[in-house]
Amino acid sequence: MKFVSTRDASQLFSLEEALFSGYAPDGGLLVPQWLPQVDEATLHKWSQLDYLDLSVEVLYRFVQDDMSRNELHELLETALKGFDTDLKNLVPVVPMSLGGDNEAPNVFIAELFHGPTFCFKDFGLRVTIQWLNFFATRRNASVTLIVSTTGDTGPAAVQAVQDCNSSSRLGVLVHFPQGQISDFQRKQLTTATSTRVKIVAFQGGGDDMDVPIKNIIMTSKTNHTNDKNRVVCGVNSYNIGRPLMQMVHFVWTYLRVAERRKRDHPSENLRLDIVIPTGAMGNLAGCYMAKKMGVPLGILCAGVNINDITDVVFRTGKLERNVDQPMKKTLSDAINIQLPYNLERLLFYLTEQDHDQIRDWYSQLGGPGRCCDISTSNRWWSKLNSEFQSARVTDEEMCEAMRSTLHQYGYWADPHTCVALAAAKKLGYWNEKSIPVAIMATAAPCKFQEAMTKALGVEQWQEYERLHFPTRGKILNEMKEIPTTVYASDATKTLAENQRDWEAKARELIEQFS
Repeated sequence: MKFVSTRDASQLFSLEEALFSGYAPDGGLLVPQWLPQVDEATLHKWSQLDYLDLSVEVLYRFVQDDMSRNELHELLETALKGFDTDLKNLVPVVPMSLGGDNEAPNVFIAELFHGPTFCFKDFGLRVTIQWLNFFATRRNASVTLIVSTTGDTGPAAVQAVQDCNSSSRLGVLVHFPQGQISDFQRKQLTTATSTRVKIVAFQGGGDDMDVPIKNIIMTSKTNHTNDKNRVVCGVNSYNIGRPLMQMVHFVWTYLRVAERRKRDHPSENLRLDIVIPTGAMGNLAGCYMAKKMGVPLGILCAGVNINDITDVVFRTGKLERNVDQPMKKTLSDAINIQLPYNLERLLFYLTEQDHDQIRDWYSQLGGPGRCCDISTSNRWWSKLNSEFQSARVTDEEMCEAMRSTLHQYGYWADPHTCVALAAAKKLGYWNEKSIPVAIMATAAPCKFQEAMTKALGVEQWQEYERLHFPTRGKILNEMKEIPTTVYASDATKTLAENQRDWEAKARELIEQFS
C-alpha cells in the first residue's frame, strides 16, 4: 500500500514517508492509495476478536509493505498498554434505554477515554508515535515531533513519547493556547519531567499555531533525513497515522452495537449512525474511511460548539478562512477550531478521490477570496447532505445535556461528549426514532472541573471526585508544575506577524533537541 496527496496522485509515498512528512509536499493531506474493502463475512470474523487483534487485522492491510504482521502486532501491543480496560473490552459500548426495560435501546455511548491520558487521542497518537519510533530506529534518526494542542492532543503525545523505550530517539515540542485549556490538561503537560519533552504556552487562539507548524514542516530540510540524520514532523491529525488507527474504534463500535442488537433484532441488517464531538475532524475522517471500506455506517454527524466552521460548511457548503477572527472561549475548548484540516480528507472521499476537485477547492481557499463553495457543485453538495449532518451547540445547551444525562441515566459525561449528546438530541435521535446511533465519548469528566461544576454544581462535582475520580488523576493533581516557555502576542502586530515570530522561536527550540 502506498499513500498519495489529496491534491495529486502522481507521487507515491511509503507508510514511513507519509508518517514523517505529515503534510504532502503540495500542501495536501496524505491518504491511502485505495481503501481495502471488507464484506459481511469479514466483519463476522472480526466480531470474534479482541481490540488488539482487530487493530492488527484492520491496519495490516495498509502497512504490509512496510512491516511484518508480527512487527505490527508487537507495536500495537506496546501502544495499547496503560489503558484502564482490558483488550477484550478496551472501548466499552454502553447502551442507554430510552423507553423502559422492555424496549431495545437505540442509543449507545462508545467510551474512548480509558487510556493513559483519559481521551480518545491516546489511540491514534500512541500508535502513530510507536510507528515513528519504529521507523526512526530503523533509519537511526533522531526525531522531533511538533504539536499544537487545544487540550487533549498534547498530553497524549507527551505521554506516548515518555512511554517509548529508553533507547527512543523521539522528542516532542508541544504548544498550547495560554488560558484556553483546563487546569487538568495543563497539568498533564507541565508536570512532564522527561528531557525529551518541551512545553510552550502561546498567547493566541486554539489553532493559531497551525500555520507556523505547517510552515516548519513544509520548509524544513529535515523532513526526511539530512546530514545530521534528524527529522522534524507533526503528529496532529493531519498525520495519516492518526485517522488510520482511529478507524479501528468505529469498526469496534459497529461490531459491539450489532452484537447487542442481534439479541432483540436477529434479522436486522444494522446500519449505525454516528455522532462525534468535532474539532479538527480527525475522528470524523477515520469514521468516514471505515465507512468507505464497507463498514455499514449511516449518517455521520458532527457536534460542534460555537466555533462552528464545520456546521457552517455542512449547512451552506461554504468554507472560509477567517484568519483574523478570534477563537471564542467555550466550556468545550478541546474542539475549538477555525479551520478543520481533516475536512480535506472528507471531501476527498466524498468526491470519490477526485484530486483535481480537491486541488481546485483548496486553491480557492488559499486565494484572495479565502473561500471555496462546495454547494456550486450540485453532485457533491447533494452527496454531502446525504452522508453528513451537524448541529451547533452552545455552552448552555451542553450544560443541559450534561445535567439531563446524569439525572435520567446516571451517566457522567464530559463537556465534549455532552456537545455530541446535545447534537444528537437536536438531530432527533433522543425521541421515538428507531435508527440506532452511537455517540462517541471522547474524554473523561475528570479533566474538566470548571465545566462540570458550572453544569452540575459544586456538590455534584464533589460527589464525582469522591466516587468516580480516577486514582491516576488524583496523583497528577498533587504533582508540581514546571514553568513553561511563553510565546507572547504583540498587540501592535497582526496575527500573521505574531505567527512569524512564534515560528522563529519554535525553530530555535527544535534546534535544542539533540
